[in-house]
Amino acid sequence: MTLTDLRRLAVRKGLRIRFHLPAGLECVMDEHGMAMIPGLKAPPDFRLDQEFEAVIHFVVETLSGKETKREKYTREQLGALAGKPVEATHSHDDE
Repeated sequence: MTLTDLRRLAVRKGLRIRFHLPAGLECVMDEHGMAMIPGLKAPPDFRLDQEFEAVIHFVVETLSGKETKREKYTREQLGALAGKPVEATHSHDDE
C-alpha cells in the first residue's frame, strides 16, 4: 500500500487516517486526501512517501454527523480495506 492508495481510500470512504512517522511526528490524511503534519513548523527534511513505507499502525476516524468513530488498523488490515493487500514477506528457500 502506498501513500497514494491511502489518499484514495480516505477520499473514497470519507475517512480521516492518522499515523505516526518514524521521526516521531503524527500525520493526518483527511477526507479530502490532504496529508497534514500538525507538529511541523518548517519544510521537512524527509519525503512523506518514503517515511510512510515504515508505518505499520493507523487510527481510522469515520466521520458521520456529529460523531467520530475511531478504530485501530495494522498496515495489512488497512491494505485489505483499500483493496491493496500487503504482500507477505517471502523466505528464500534453496532449491
